[in-house]
Amino acid sequence: MKGKTFKDAMNNFNIPQEVLDKQSRDVSNALKAMNAPTRSEILIKNQTAEIAKLREDLSNSKKESSRISRKVFWANFAISVLLALANIVSSHLDWFQNIWNTITKFVR
Repeated sequence: MKGKTFKDAMNNFNIPQEVLDKQSRDVSNALKAMNAPTRSEILIKNQTAEIAKLREDLSNSKKESSRISRKVFWANFAISVLLALANIVSSHLDWFQNIWNTITKFVR
């Protein structure tokens, strides 16, 4: 058999080429199926990707929530300052009114 190919050797056994081709295809298909991911592997991969997306969405949501919280804090702070100023003005309103009356007396 020296110098002969595998096909030559198979032809010596009188196996039809169609049978050899079919067996070759079957072996090739079996090898492909062995390397192909299973349904559960595909589901796990898809779920892992979905979990990663949900984590990213949650992270973005936390950032947005933090940004809104800061805006609410500063708005509350500004309102507190305005209320404090209004309280000071209202507690000294009679003093302001005396000054106003004194100014208007000199203007008349």
